[in-house]
Amino acid sequence: MREIIPAVLAALLLLTTAVATALEPAEDPAFDFHRIAKHYMYGTLTEQYAQGVSDGTEQPLLKFKVLDEPPSLFVNFEISPDKVDDLVAYLNLPAGFELTPIAILKGAAPRLYLTLNIYAVDGLQGLLSGLRGEWSVYVRKDGGRPSYMVVDAKASKLTLDSVNWFSRGTLIVHKRTEAGLRSFVASDQGTSFYSLVKQEGIDNAPRIYPEPSWVSANDRIYWRNGVADRTYYDGDFVDTPVLSVDPAMISFTNYTVWSQFVVPQPVSVLVYESGFELVISPWYNLDPP
Repeated sequence: MREIIPAVLAALLLLTTAVATALEPAEDPAFDFHRIAKHYMYGTLTEQYAQGVSDGTEQPLLKFKVLDEPPSLFVNFEISPDKVDDLVAYLNLPAGFELTPIAILKGAAPRLYLTLNIYAVDGLQGLLSGLRGEWSVYVRKDGGRPSYMVVDAKASKLTLDSVNWFSRGTLIVHKRTEAGLRSFVASDQGTSFYSLVKQEGIDNAPRIYPEPSWVSANDRIYWRNGVADRTYYDGDFVDTPVLSVDPAMISFTNYTVWSQFVVPQPVSVLVYESGFELVISPWYNLDPP
C-alpha cells in the first residue's frame, strides 16, 4: 500500500497545478485534487497507524479541546510546609517520584502547590467530555523536569482514566453568573468544593503570562499510579496571558480531603479567557518508546 501512494500522488500532480487566488484553500476549487490526495493518502496512512496502535508499536493521538465557555479556572493552593510529609504519605507516590516546587506566574517564587482546575472539555473521541474538576500536584520523576500529577479527578459524565478505569459522572457546576464565575465539584464521601470568583475581580484582573515551566509541566501528565499522558500543544497555549484574579476576590468552601494539606487561602486564582486545543497520547509510558 505504501508503494501505491507516491504513484497516485504523482498522477494527481500531473492533472492539476493550483494557482494562488483570493479564496481560502478550503473554499477554492483549484485545490480539489489536493483534497482528494489528502483524503486518500492520509486516510490510508491513518489506517496503517491505527493498526500500529493496536499492535503496540505506535502511540495513540487524540484531540483534546478545552472550551472557552465557561472559562477554565485554576485555584492554586500552597501545600502547608508542616503537611508536606503527610501529603506524600497519603499519596503514596510511585517509586522515583517526588513533589517539586514550581512557579506558576512569571516572576513568582516557586512553591509546593496543590492546584484545582475546573474546566469544560470535548475530547478523546467522546471519552472525555463535559465538565471536569481535577486536583493536581507537581512532581519530578527521577530528578527530571516538573510535571503535573493528577491526584483526584471528577467529571460530570462517564469518564476513563488509568487509576479508576470507567467512572460514573458526579455533580459539577461551572458557569458564568451575574455575580461571577460560580463552581461546585462534588467529591468523595459527601465532600465538595464550592467557589465564586467575583465578577469585580475578573473585570479588574491583570493579564499575566504563566511561567514557561508551569506550562511545560503539561508535557507529561502523570496519574497516581505512575501512568503518564503525553501532551502536544502549539504556541497559543504557551503565549496566551491569563487573568490573575486577586485571591481576595474568590469566596469558597473546601470540604475535600485536600483541605487538610494546604494553606487555606489560595496563592493565585487564574481564569483563562480563551479555550485551546491539545493532542494527547494517553497512557504513553505503558509501551516502550
